[in-house]
Amino acid sequence: MRNKITRDEQAAELRRQAEALYLKKAPAVPETPAALPPEELKRTLHELRVHQIELEMQNEELHRTQTALDAQRARYFDLYDLAPVGYLTISAPGLILEANLTAAALLGAVRGALPKRPASQFILKEDRDIFYLLCKKLLLTRKPQACELRLLKKDGTAFWAQLLATAGEAGGAPEIHLTISDITARKRAELEREKLNAALAEQKKEMEDFLYITSHDMRGPLLNIQGYGQNLEKDLKELGEAAGPGGPPEKLRLALDKLSGERIPAALNYIAASALKMDRIIGSLLKVSRQGRVEMRPAALNAGAVLKNVLDEQRFLLEEAGGMVKTGPLPPCTADADALGHIFTNLVENAVKYRDKSRKLQITMGGKKNSPATVLYTIADNGLGIKAAELPRIWQLFYSGDKAGPAKGEGIGLTMARRIAEANSGKLWAESKEGEGSTFFLELPA
Repeated sequence: MRNKITRDEQAAELRRQAEALYLKKAPAVPETPAALPPEELKRTLHELRVHQIELEMQNEELHRTQTALDAQRARYFDLYDLAPVGYLTISAPGLILEANLTAAALLGAVRGALPKRPASQFILKEDRDIFYLLCKKLLLTRKPQACELRLLKKDGTAFWAQLLATAGEAGGAPEIHLTISDITARKRAELEREKLNAALAEQKKEMEDFLYITSHDMRGPLLNIQGYGQNLEKDLKELGEAAGPGGPPEKLRLALDKLSGERIPAALNYIAASALKMDRIIGSLLKVSRQGRVEMRPAALNAGAVLKNVLDEQRFLLEEAGGMVKTGPLPPCTADADALGHIFTNLVENAVKYRDKSRKLQITMGGKKNSPATVLYTIADNGLGIKAAELPRIWQLFYSGDKAGPAKGEGIGLTMARRIAEANSGKLWAESKEGEGSTFFLELPA
């Protein structure tokens, strides 16, 4: 209501000023056309017509100007508000002065609510120093600056953005003009590439270790086969000499007894053992090779049911070892059923294999929701435990613990278990204390 009164008062004041100006400029002009001389009347009419044409021309010019302004506004709307990137104008103290529609959409905010709000509110806390240094350098050098950081939407979700900043000025006050581009997809691709590169580097290292260990482990059996083969050849030569013409019967009998009762059987045993070791190594290599080609089929799983099947299959092994298994609730997960069963089986078998025979074996298995997206299973035992220096090595291919220890396996079980966990977007790690036991942690998608 107050605005309407003000406009009426302004109109009345404008009318009063116009009448006063009219009286000042034409005080002697008669009010009626009859009182004017013909020449004066003719000249007045001419001026009125010219003035009318001038007004019409001015009106047309105003109309063209208005049309041009409308076109400029539309172009500004297209170039600024509908730009594919976000635009922010920020004051030197860091307050948002203006934002386009794209910037508001990126930040998940209403455009009208952005002005006068601190820009730092929309930056992840850990990345605010990056933005502060960008602004400081821009205002100091007046040269364009760029950075990458994580911005926050109004709902609290973060996304990666690239900021391009240029210096500006309005009314003598410095401003910061920001261009915002969402680079989340690119960042994810970069992180995935880094992850793949790290995995490739790890696989390369494992392959190098694998080649070294394989060549080392297979060289021993081969040397045994070669050496004892040569011994057999020598023994056969001696046997031939002893059985040759002129050989005394007693000498022949003693030689045959020694060769057939001691040397040849011993050589054959070493050759058989070496061949068996080579066969075991080759079998392990085939297992690792096959595991790398197995396709995982993740699905929602009842982990408790998978564990029950594993314990049923391992019942004889546990009873023979005198082991006791205590299980707690296991939340469901998303994984390949065979893969989860393989991991549980390997960890149970390891607990039995590396048990402390001076006390009864106890295995405790349970799980919990680790986060909204993951579950965590624990498999703990009271076995021999693992030395702190050895703990990182248990995941290496063909590492089977202390060579003088009570049990020695192929050295591929934990390596395969970890790879299977990772193939199901999970993780497998361990904590252990020598003489007290070990706890294995398996994290999988919920």
